[in-house]
Amino acid sequence: MEIVEKSDNVVYINLVDAVGKLFATCPIREEGKNPVERALDSSRYFVLRIEHPETKKTVVIGIGFIDRGEAFDFQSTVADSRAKIKMEKNIAQNKVDWGPDIDFTMKDGESIDIKMPTASSVTPKDSSDSLMGSDDMDSGILAPPPQSSGGRRRRRRGRR
Repeated sequence: MEIVEKSDNVVYINLVDAVGKLFATCPIREEGKNPVERALDSSRYFVLRIEHPETKKTVVIGIGFIDRGEAFDFQSTVADSRAKIKMEKNIAQNKVDWGPDIDFTMKDGESIDIKMPTASSVTPKDSSDSLMGSDDMDSGILAPPPQSSGGRRRRRRGRR
């Protein structure tokens, strides 16, 4: 089984044999009946409405999955395909006017000036002040953590 999206806003569920030859195809369109219906008594079995590409005659075929996870993936893929087709149709119908296009390219002779601070404009702080004192937070250097009192203390259960 293959699920293929074509450019004409139609998703096809293609049933292929072991060699890869196409056996049947089930088109999923936005309009009309849902071509994939779940069986009423099981979440692993589905009915596909197969359509002949030339004569447009329909036949129903039942398919089943051994694993419930695969069945859920199949059902959600079909639902997502129908939703995507509907969304693309709405987007095509409701064109958004973004206004006129504006040309932001630079013309001949135009330039951009960027002023960056140089090393001479930045004044270094005294190294003795940055190691300790109140300027620690201003200089970006943190003081080392306090010394521990030795080993770790354990708290025993039931005692304080």
